[in-house]
Amino acid sequence: MNESSDRDFNDVVVVLDIGEANVKALIGATVPEPSVTLSMFAVGAFGMFGLRRRRQSRTSN
Repeated sequence: MNESSDRDFNDVVVVLDIGEANVKALIGATVPEPSVTLSMFAVGAFGMFGLRRRRQSRTSN
């Protein structure tokens, strides 16, 4: 049955079908306002700086 196979599993193909309705919903998805995106990045940056500050204070003790 597998006589012509190279007998490795590097060539496995996976197909994911999310459905036509879901694709249409993704294509028609609204893009958030630039101010919302900027505020999300700002919250993430403040969180990263706070985490960095907390880690630095732990290592100095």
